[in-house]
Amino acid sequence: MNRSLTNIYRFFFSYDFTIGLYKGIGVFLPVFIVYLLGGETKNLITVGYASLTIGIADQIGSFKHKRNELLITLVGTLLITIYFAQFMGTMPFLFIISLSIVVFFSNFMSCFGPKAGTIGFTFIFIAMITGRNTYNVTEYIIDFSIGAIFYVIYALLFSKVFANYIIRQTLSSCYVHLARYLQAISECYRQNSDLEKSFANLIETQTTLIAEFQQTRDLLYRTTNQSDPKIQKMAGELTLLTDVYDRMVAPFQDFTTIRHAYENSDIQIFLRDLYRKAANNLEEMSLHTLGGGEMIRRLGFKAELRALEFELEILKNTELDEAATEAYGVLAAHYRKAWVMNRQLDKVRELLLGQTDIPTLGDHFKKHISHSHWSWNIVKENLTLSSDFMRFSIRTAVAMFATLSFISLVLDQKQILAHSFWIAFTLVTLMRPGFSITRERSQARIIGTVLGCILVGIIVSFEPSLSYIVLYIMVSIILSNALVNLDYKLCVMFVTIYVLLTLNMTDDLSGASIAIERVIDTAVAAVIAIFFTIYFLPSWEKREAPRLAERIRYHMYDVLETLEAVWIKKSAEPSEFYIKLKDTQSLVIQLSNSLTRMQKEPQKFHGDFHYYNEFMIRQQSVLSQLAILGYSLEQLHKDPTSIPEFSELIMLTKLRLDPTIPSSEKTKPFTGQELKPLIWMVEANT
Repeated sequence: MNRSLTNIYRFFFSYDFTIGLYKGIGVFLPVFIVYLLGGETKNLITVGYASLTIGIADQIGSFKHKRNELLITLVGTLLITIYFAQFMGTMPFLFIISLSIVVFFSNFMSCFGPKAGTIGFTFIFIAMITGRNTYNVTEYIIDFSIGAIFYVIYALLFSKVFANYIIRQTLSSCYVHLARYLQAISECYRQNSDLEKSFANLIETQTTLIAEFQQTRDLLYRTTNQSDPKIQKMAGELTLLTDVYDRMVAPFQDFTTIRHAYENSDIQIFLRDLYRKAANNLEEMSLHTLGGGEMIRRLGFKAELRALEFELEILKNTELDEAATEAYGVLAAHYRKAWVMNRQLDKVRELLLGQTDIPTLGDHFKKHISHSHWSWNIVKENLTLSSDFMRFSIRTAVAMFATLSFISLVLDQKQILAHSFWIAFTLVTLMRPGFSITRERSQARIIGTVLGCILVGIIVSFEPSLSYIVLYIMVSIILSNALVNLDYKLCVMFVTIYVLLTLNMTDDLSGASIAIERVIDTAVAAVIAIFFTIYFLPSWEKREAPRLAERIRYHMYDVLETLEAVWIKKSAEPSEFYIKLKDTQSLVIQLSNSLTRMQKEPQKFHGDFHYYNEFMIRQQSVLSQLAILGYSLEQLHKDPTSIPEFSELIMLTKLRLDPTIPSSEKTKPFTGQELKPLIWMVEANT
């Protein structure tokens, strides 16, 4: 109960709530201005929907990127509005064809990345809203332009004025996600938990954590005021938090070894509690950075750290057999990880309290910025039916064409549903490239819609005044934007509330009839989405897993080559090794997520799941050992060329990892265990 209250309290300080509030103001401010100028209800709704829809494309990023994205969205939506406004709410064949074409090209844009996909979704949404407009074309275009242009100006001003505050809130989110990652590690030490599920959860938390880190890097390192002490302080925090994450990477086999060798022992309890308490400390630091609480006086896991040290000393003085010695080595490595975490979190605490000097950014930070490169090659590579982007674009376009034709020829002709076009609206939001995501989204959409309809029914039954309805709509818009990345069901619930309440202001329908129809339309759209995802150009994960596995093989070899270039050949910077490490880790996580989605697909489409699952675990192990080797070489300041046979072992390891050398059935797969001698050589010669 206390934890739930704490999470709610933290939510109101989070970036998610801030972005919801910011977008809510951006939607209602132009509406309020038009209202003061004497605008009618239809004008207010058009202006509001224009700013709301442009807000979909308003995504976190540097000022330059946000400006470019919003201007592209503005120009695209205005052109689409001018074209689709001519249909005046009718649905001729030209409208159906035009909208299907927009759906195809807008979804194909996602091959340029998630942000391009979101902009494409905005184009589809604008086309659908505009096509259902029933009042004067010129008046509608003017109203829409007012709302869209106002929101773009508002968003750019906000991004410029509150740049440091946005970075701070994004950075605080890194604290929270790193805390969740440490909690996931803690669960891996728990004896009575399912290790495979716990490790899968660990990989899942890595996905969001890496994305948060990269998002914050891009904001921090692209800011124009690099000399600002606040920016430098936040960059120092991010560096320390990233270092904590990097040092915590551990293979699946390590947890298996510890749980087997020290089953139900104090050692397990110390490790479990140590990471859980460290996670709690990070969450408290996160609240402190946002002004929501006091800074902790000291880290709360030092007692567990000392207890582990004592246990290691006892084991060290005990005569151990070969298996126990290996387990001791794994345990000692995990103790060192915890010790480094303790040191780095102490530095974070001192930095936040101003007890240490703010570190300088240096010159290597630019290498960590992600870049989105425009290239016609991306288009050419995806102009084939083997491309998942092409298959998804065709699938959604055909599904939209079929749905609009069904609405026009059947539902509208027989007047079965008053708002049958909602089916098409919902279909756009539900269809995703893969089956499992589409199914999960459909389930969440139906649950959220039902909850929203129930709440609307309750609200309308009290016959609230117009001012109260407007207040409910504003709160719903704020919370729907705030929850979109946290809980999709709740996000849909609030979307349903503001859509139905807005409709209730313009249509002479009872709350109950609107709510029931909304549920029916959502259910029909879900059935259509799942049908097309399964039977029309499907994209099963068994097609994606082999591609990711092949990319991982090449990236893993690149990591080893970069390690050699940095510490043996001295021809590269350490930052290049860490960038390669991060990129490869992202691929391993993608494969893990792909396998998770594969398990949610029908059994007959699973492919060789067990092979790729074992491959993923092996590669995670290899990557973690390469990371440990790199950190050891950097931190211990040992020249590997002075270590006998080190270079020779690296050459042999490269031969084992080389993806261009075909492997035979008799060749054993390369594992992280084969890298341990290299690590021991570095540590022993220090």
